[in-house]
Amino acid sequence: MMPKHAEKTDEIPGTGATTFASDVQGSVLGASAIGPNASATGIVNVHYHRGLSFTEAERLFGLLFEQNFPRLVESATTEARRRVDEFATAFTRVAATQHVTEEQLRVLGEPDVQFVLNEATQAAARRDSEELRGTLAHLIVKRLQSGGSEAKEQLLGEAIVVVGKLTATQLRTIVLCFLMRNATWELRSQTWTAFNEFMNGTVDPFLKRVNPSNVDLERIVSLGCGETASDVPTLDAIWVKKLRKLLPRDALEPGATAVGGSLVHRNSITGGKLIAAWEHLRLDLLRLTKLGVVIGATTCEQGVGRPFPLDTWIQETPL
Repeated sequence: MMPKHAEKTDEIPGTGATTFASDVQGSVLGASAIGPNASATGIVNVHYHRGLSFTEAERLFGLLFEQNFPRLVESATTEARRRVDEFATAFTRVAATQHVTEEQLRVLGEPDVQFVLNEATQAAARRDSEELRGTLAHLIVKRLQSGGSEAKEQLLGEAIVVVGKLTATQLRTIVLCFLMRNATWELRSQTWTAFNEFMNGTVDPFLKRVNPSNVDLERIVSLGCGETASDVPTLDAIWVKKLRKLLPRDALEPGATAVGGSLVHRNSITGGKLIAAWEHLRLDLLRLTKLGVVIGATTCEQGVGRPFPLDTWIQETPL
């Protein structure tokens, strides 16, 4: 049997704003949602009189799902709704952690934000992926906190739409490219022990379950996350740049860059795994666009808990 909906409207005295309720049986989203049942564009008309709360924002995910997700058989609808509920919970958790204010939550009422939020909700409903839900939640929070920068808002909106179109392997490929080409490494000390701590804690989580195919690189490029080029530095050249204090002098000589990769392979199990994956994923040909950097940085942030300020990463010259 399909979920039962009991709806009512109440006008808030003295405000002219109307709150619409939607009781969804078995839903963790609670007993009410804000906005009318439907519109020609699929936009929920949010009426706020004191600013949105986290609970109201969370309910908005469920309402967008009810109005815009294609009608499915009962079992599929129930499963899709469960995934959306988990996505809404993930958003609330990230928003609270990142100290999103009621004023910033008001941005959810803007049509542009609701369009991308609807895309995110449908992506979360289609794919049961904790990694995807986390990345989408972080991207939405960054969009709410973008501070009115039109270029940044547009980039984050594109990232929210595109990330739901990437497979797990494609998403992790972007992360690996970001970590090696764009991110600044923060090693505890210039030792192989500190290098291994970084590799095991930050890189290794994204090496797991990576199953590259011939279409992954093309897909990343076609979605605007990267570009192929013959002049991007090789992985051996990246080792030399990032590990200069760990490598012997002869490894830094022109034409001797392969020594760096050999030493990494010898001193780090995870480094050796990355070298193998880098070759299979054909990352020596890939340079991330700003869109790819946003997706890579945000996915990495939600995966390992280390913040990556987007302004810094976007402006930094990639390797």
